[in-house]
Amino acid sequence: MRCISVLVTFVAVMGLVVPGSADAVPAHTSYVALGDSYASGAGIPPAVGDPRCTRSGDDYPSLTARALGVANFTDVTCTSAQLVNMAAPQPATGQPAQFDALKPDTDLVTVGMGLNDSNLFPVLSLCTAIGVFFPDGAPCTVLLNLFGFDYAAGLVTSEAPGIGAMLQGIHQRSPRAKVLVVGLPSFLPEVPTQCRPQAIFSTGDMPYLSGLIRTMNEVLRDQAQRNGASYVDVYSSSVGHDMCQPDDRKWAEGLFPTHPAAVSHPNLFGMENESAQVVAALGVS
Repeated sequence: MRCISVLVTFVAVMGLVVPGSADAVPAHTSYVALGDSYASGAGIPPAVGDPRCTRSGDDYPSLTARALGVANFTDVTCTSAQLVNMAAPQPATGQPAQFDALKPDTDLVTVGMGLNDSNLFPVLSLCTAIGVFFPDGAPCTVLLNLFGFDYAAGLVTSEAPGIGAMLQGIHQRSPRAKVLVVGLPSFLPEVPTQCRPQAIFSTGDMPYLSGLIRTMNEVLRDQAQRNGASYVDVYSSSVGHDMCQPDDRKWAEGLFPTHPAAVSHPNLFGMENESAQVVAALGVS
């Protein structure tokens, strides 16, 4: 009888220390979020911090921090941030270098950067101007691929060294951190689509323009693999939820937002999806 009592006590004690129990200690205790307006949730309420950064309290870093139960969370994502603003101040918004938030004991970092350095915005502006006069066909695709060279894709791939240097800078300041590079979601359809008035591009240019986002993601994925980081794919899960979709399906806003968010940026549904992909990448159910 005494042996049975001892066995029951042993099992009860072991039950208190089983990994993965409901009261398990969070895997990450100090989380820093770096990035630009695509990470800061621009235009999504509630606004937090310096209004010049257009940072939302429901951006994907904040949603992720709450999902993980992180005790020490610092979000320095800021609109218009470029790679140079990782190690140097951002004068237009009055923000210090984002790397200043990194500490030796930081154990989780997410970073969403790159689009502001790619020079894709002038490309998109050009394609919009062309689309005003040529709603059909693929004139911008033809123009940007004259003589067999993809000019816009070249702009994107030229960013690779800068992204690699940024990731090395994170490791130097927070050597214990798990670093996640969060990619870009799907903003435009992958097939020829008439999207006016949300996006004034020629119908046939949509596949090429959405392909540039995929190229940007390929650069981010490659640099993550080369520089000791993990890449989080948020594009695949967001296909079919671009700005050209009906209100109940779109996770990104066009020229005339119907959900609170900045033009050509993710809305709350997009942020929720990106947070879910980050949490999944960390192996948290």
